[in-house]
Amino acid sequence: MPLILCILDGWGVLPQDEYNAIYQARTPHYCTLLEKFPHSLLSASSLEVGLPEGQMGNSEVGHMTIGSGRIIYHDLVRINRELEKIDKNPQLNVFANKLKGKRCHLVGLLSDGGVHSHVAHINKISNYLTSRGVAVCIHAFLDGRDTAPKAAKRYITEENTRRIATLAGRYYGMDRDKNWDRTVEAYRVIVKPSKQQRIFEKADEAIEYYYSQGISDEFIPPSVIGDYEGAQDGDGLFIANFRPDRARQITSELIGKTSFCKDKIKFSEMMTMSQYFEESLPSLILRQQIKNTLSEIISGAGMHQLKIAETEKYAHVSYFFNGGKEAAFAREERILINSPRVKTYDLEPKMAALEVTDALIKAIKSKRFDFIVVNYANADMVGHTGNLSATIEAIETLDNCLGKLYKEACELNGYEMIVTSDHGNAECMYDHSTKLSNTAHTTNPVPFIVASQRVKHVNNGGLYNIAGTVLKLLGIEKPTELANDLICFE
Repeated sequence: MPLILCILDGWGVLPQDEYNAIYQARTPHYCTLLEKFPHSLLSASSLEVGLPEGQMGNSEVGHMTIGSGRIIYHDLVRINRELEKIDKNPQLNVFANKLKGKRCHLVGLLSDGGVHSHVAHINKISNYLTSRGVAVCIHAFLDGRDTAPKAAKRYITEENTRRIATLAGRYYGMDRDKNWDRTVEAYRVIVKPSKQQRIFEKADEAIEYYYSQGISDEFIPPSVIGDYEGAQDGDGLFIANFRPDRARQITSELIGKTSFCKDKIKFSEMMTMSQYFEESLPSLILRQQIKNTLSEIISGAGMHQLKIAETEKYAHVSYFFNGGKEAAFAREERILINSPRVKTYDLEPKMAALEVTDALIKAIKSKRFDFIVVNYANADMVGHTGNLSATIEAIETLDNCLGKLYKEACELNGYEMIVTSDHGNAECMYDHSTKLSNTAHTTNPVPFIVASQRVKHVNNGGLYNIAGTVLKLLGIEKPTELANDLICFE
């Protein structure tokens, strides 16, 4: 029977609570699936997805774990290990040697969220380059999304404060949705600050000022610190984010791959923490080669598959789900639905969920696909705003879409369906310790519902068990490197 894997991004499981947007929302269709079909819980964080103990999961790691069917050690872990022997990394040694006596621009997210970067990595690279005779200018993007909304000052320490040259919220420096106006503003403050961009004597002074204006870390406008005047030809460039999706736009503009800003600098040496592009720059770690992913196995079995998502999560159902491979496999098709153009998604909680559902139903009716992966972004992206009422609206939108999807796929067209998530978020919208809105992911488990008349029982497990379960439902033999399935037919 054909199968749909429905990923409700950012939908975690937590006991009832007034700040649990999923519990507070009206979700009759989701509740009906729980009552009607066997279900369980899956771990989606920490060691179970290849992250350090206690580290919250994220969309990249979640989709890669689901798609590969095994625990893959994440770049955060690999970089931690690499930096323990930093002076033995050949790429970094060459980079430092060539820049001795020159200046390097170190660009990255100053955060301990561990989703896109880690402040410990930035400090370690900065200290190493300084010890090798390189003058370091840190261009710090501020988080407020995978951390508390106003956490930036804790990452500005005696160790790095004198090297911070510019600040900018990740809203500007880490856009991935082709909002090039934001990227250009972040680019300009690094390369050639404009007169419109504010100047502050110290980084913590800048942050305090923006807090007084009601602006949290994520949205702090690109600002100059101290006497920084811009980059020069011959300087070096190191991009310290390890997750590619939100690093590509700013990197592309900095290295001249795109030209949305006229002021261009010729950096003499360029390096990234991980590989962002197929024609990659030198990087601290190389991309892992993951063989026998779920998509590859399904393709090899001669089946037709579809991946569908809106812009914000398209890379996750394609590149990350396929184990870090950009190209589609044989008989794999993809549909991209544009996300709405708004500053933050609490302004449009429905996002593009209705359009995704319409396109998905059209694909189902075509009867062309044996396996479909759909990602709904709302619970995660609206959850990241910290706006509880908007997130409740987002959850109710998802529930309506889930009802339409179940009826069209399972009742009318003979599909089976798995409903799950990649990590938690919307189930915890308040941090009782800080007494602030929680905008970050969580370490909570995620749901695993198997809407199938054949399945009698579903075991608990991890995201790595999903691929084996999919193959069992599709009647495809599971390769040995994939984890076991979680279902019983009897």
